[in-house]
Amino acid sequence: MRTVVTVFGLSALVASLTISSAQNEAQDDDTRIAPPPVLLEATAATTTVAVGGVGVDESVRFGVSLPNLHRRTVGAVVEVLWSHSSGGMDAIASLGFSVNAAGAEVLVTVLPARAVADENLRVDVRQNQVTRSAKMLRLDEPTGVALLQIGGASGEGERVDGARPDRIDEGRQRLTLIREDKPQSAAVVFGFDQVSADGGPERCVPGRIAGRDSRYQGETLPTSLWRIHMNLGKPLAGAPLLNEAGDVVAIMTARELSAPDEHHAVPIPVLSRLLRDLGADRPSGVAWIGATFHIDSSTPQIVKVREDSPAQRAGLRSQDVVVSIGGEEVRTLDQLADAFYYLSAGQATQVEVLRGLEKLSFRLVPTLFGNSDLDGDGIEDSSDSRPPPDAEIEESDTPSAAVRSRKRK
Repeated sequence: MRTVVTVFGLSALVASLTISSAQNEAQDDDTRIAPPPVLLEATAATTTVAVGGVGVDESVRFGVSLPNLHRRTVGAVVEVLWSHSSGGMDAIASLGFSVNAAGAEVLVTVLPARAVADENLRVDVRQNQVTRSAKMLRLDEPTGVALLQIGGASGEGERVDGARPDRIDEGRQRLTLIREDKPQSAAVVFGFDQVSADGGPERCVPGRIAGRDSRYQGETLPTSLWRIHMNLGKPLAGAPLLNEAGDVVAIMTARELSAPDEHHAVPIPVLSRLLRDLGADRPSGVAWIGATFHIDSSTPQIVKVREDSPAQRAGLRSQDVVVSIGGEEVRTLDQLADAFYYLSAGQATQVEVLRGLEKLSFRLVPTLFGNSDLDGDGIEDSSDSRPPPDAEIEESDTPSAAVRSRKRK
């Protein structure tokens, strides 16, 4: 006898039984037996718990299995400990995650606000009960995003099972970055919470993107940060923010916001710039182009171009309206400042402007803010062409990213 089962959604199972033709060759059609269908009630096996007063499914949120997402990504996440080699500062914990860069493993993290990046700063990485020293490869000072390289075992956290420290990297997971920094508001994202005793996060937590801040409570931010709604017990800087596929969409900062379930996260293009600079073996820093924009208007129009600056050498002029940078459309002054912040000094990019009725394209090569070798030819240029010192910068006159990172309202 063969059984045919038809499924209608999650509400019922209808089972019908038929007699095989081999078994009934000798019977007439009138004598065939057709039992009535049997209706089976299906019940959903879910466990609901109360978190923050709201009933939620403990294992599945927004169509994503949190344990599965945690299992697929947690192997790339480690605990980062910041201290001073001279003493005087208790170790400050953050998180970091592994990515591939130029064929080598790089650990991405965010420098905690209380840690000072000086010659006495010590960085250690802890995972699977092993503590290892690390060195900083790149640092974006305004946002704190840093690239680390893990060194040898420090001897402070030898594995209890006797595993060799030089083998703990074998099989470590590495996360991938999203290709485009265009998450939508209210999009679902996932973070990590509660570092365990062996140096890794214990659970994956769902949240949503609430918006993007270029200013927050009177402070002008160095670049726009994603505002995240997420119920974290202990937010840690450097934790990756993931989409449902496990790709990194932003990096948590652990900035203290007005509400306990609100957090800021650094967008991926900041990290992409650091990785580009590392791969090209060039210094990292905020790029400068030498153009001035007014903040009295939201239209990104140039009002002044400095003599012998990257903007002037590219052919940009006063009254030009910037419409795109590197192929990305620019509509507002905030978008313009972000686009400049994401540029790498010394790397050419295309800038499109509207000049009268004409749409023109120029090749722009920015330089590092404060660099005296503006054209990158190895020769120190005239001091008259250098960016002005901080004391001379007026935010109302120059809201570019290079200035925005150094000026606070």
